[in-house]
Amino acid sequence: MKKIITSLITTALLSSLFACSTQGNQPIFVDLTVDEMENNLGELQIDEQNQDDELFWADVTIAPESDFEYDYNDDGEIVISDYTGNAVKLRIPDTIEGMPVTKIGTGRAAFCDCTGLTEITLPAGVVSIGVGAFFGCEGLREIKVSEDNQVYTSLDGVLFSKDLNTIVIYPRGKIGDYYTIPNSVTSIGEAAFAGCSELTSITIPDSVTSIGDWAFAECLVKEITIPDSVTSIGDSAFIGILNIKELTIYGVSGSYAEEYADNEGIDFVAVDI
Repeated sequence: MKKIITSLITTALLSSLFACSTQGNQPIFVDLTVDEMENNLGELQIDEQNQDDELFWADVTIAPESDFEYDYNDDGEIVISDYTGNAVKLRIPDTIEGMPVTKIGTGRAAFCDCTGLTEITLPAGVVSIGVGAFFGCEGLREIKVSEDNQVYTSLDGVLFSKDLNTIVIYPRGKIGDYYTIPNSVTSIGEAAFAGCSELTSITIPDSVTSIGDWAFAECLVKEITIPDSVTSIGDSAFIGILNIKELTIYGVSGSYAEEYADNEGIDFVAVDI
């Protein structure tokens, strides 16, 4: 099944593209020297940090290397092509066979149909994620990223470029029927919202200038506000929306959004944004 999906992603990426689908007691310092107080405070901070770390990684599975299928690129780096485990909360390892993991599903649906996966954490070394890497992850609610990653970051469980200029992946199973894209975003990436069945309404800020291919494919979205700052909407941006006749694009009269809606046969309502 995954091989079929991989082929579709690399060759067609059209309608069948998404078929895979304490407060505790405070320390008391009495008759202590400054050095003793600093030592106690340092120990407290370390203990709090350890507690935070334990809480952050609670119930998270650091996947064994045997759960992955992978290739090597010319630079001796790992490219993950498939995940065969069944973790609910998964942390991708920094290295496999001693080599850094830098790419996930480039041209392949590496985690496709991992329906039980609810949370995934990307390591510091990942610099590329293929379109379709998480297709079919119906239960995925949150994507986390190592703070040391120089390419990606996470905001409220949504994957962004490090500079927050591009929204990369909105988790397919994220709870909530409405989402407002942050004002820092200038670009909505390819398939960024693909298959997001929980969303029915999305607001795009006037900082956004481009919407990528398949950005909202197979969504259940019924309302989307597109500002007149948007001058580019990619191919098949709304392909596979189950109720395309119920979709309404709100935007400024005479804008590119209105032109796009007319060309695609989508209802358009002029509003002041």
